[in-house]
Amino acid sequence: MKILLKILISLLGVFFVFQSFSYDLTDKDNTLLDNFEERLFEIIDERKSVSPERVEKLLEDILEKKKLKERTRVLVEVILDDLQYAYYLGEYEDILVSAEDCYEDEYFDESDQKCYFVYGNDEFDDESDFSGEQEKFSEQESEEEILAAYKIEENKITLLQWQAHVKHIEVWNMFIKLIPIQSRQDFKNFRVFDNPNADTSAHVTQDEKDSTKWNLTINIDSFYDEGSISWDSVSILIHEFAHLLTLDKLQVRYYPSTENETLLERFSENCSTNLLQEWCLNEKSYLNSFINNFWSNKEQLEQVREWEVDIYIGNEENFITDYAATNPWEDIAESFTYFVLRPKPTGDTIADKKLHFFYNYKSLESLRKQIRVGIKNM
Repeated sequence: MKILLKILISLLGVFFVFQSFSYDLTDKDNTLLDNFEERLFEIIDERKSVSPERVEKLLEDILEKKKLKERTRVLVEVILDDLQYAYYLGEYEDILVSAEDCYEDEYFDESDQKCYFVYGNDEFDDESDFSGEQEKFSEQESEEEILAAYKIEENKITLLQWQAHVKHIEVWNMFIKLIPIQSRQDFKNFRVFDNPNADTSAHVTQDEKDSTKWNLTINIDSFYDEGSISWDSVSILIHEFAHLLTLDKLQVRYYPSTENETLLERFSENCSTNLLQEWCLNEKSYLNSFINNFWSNKEQLEQVREWEVDIYIGNEENFITDYAATNPWEDIAESFTYFVLRPKPTGDTIADKKLHFFYNYKSLESLRKQIRVGIKNM
């Protein structure tokens, strides 16, 4: 027990340098927490003498017996909460057992005895709140008259071209509050256009110079309602982030940047998994597993490759939205958005199973939790 205490003290020591008394965690705090928890969980997994239960007991003792600064207490509470969540300790899954346990902006779900965020003023009843039908494929380039282009440097954006505007900054600030910094490292540029007649609310594209980096482009008109930023913006941004999450360089292999037909053919022939557009999916990638589970119909996949898909009618229970039926990468992005914003489903439709798919990954459950905390903090 003394060895475990020394390990925890050495890891926790970094937190005690903070003198702030605010309960609001900064991005630096969150990065610190991520690094600390990664190391702590490694120790638990590597050392048989250090069990999650022992760490839990020690953290509880620290909170109970030590006189901590407010910020340090919050950090320790977060670690304890994440530890319980990661290892499903005690009665963690059943802590919230009544409606009285929910916050004002949450509602109690009787089916699984948990509290869930209320999206805006509704309990996710209106499908128009979500990003289905918002990001239609169209003549994007002709529709987009870029108002501003910014370079992304972690949480900061720097104007590269055209004219900055406070609305652009508001949307960007919403994005960084929603998505943890470690999950958006591959975004390179943030671009803004304005077209009230466009079908596209936002989209992500691979960078022209570095295909492993991505650009986020938004139609600023879609993010505001009567002068105020709308709650629809939340689902739009989560949907766009889901594309990066499922198509980044860890998830897929990209077509080589060449016009050499022989090299391109060789790339295609050597893709032993699913080949979609310019991506060869890694075997254990989210999207490859998603396709193997829910897009096993090869005829439908071939239609996707030819951009000739219209499979929603007659298959409504298989898709979260009609837009999800466009292709697998939109299907997984729409499903991820609902996974984050809605309670865990209790039905057994294919659409419900697509939401359950994400609960198979502890990292995605953790990400869901972080995004929902971001929503609550807004």
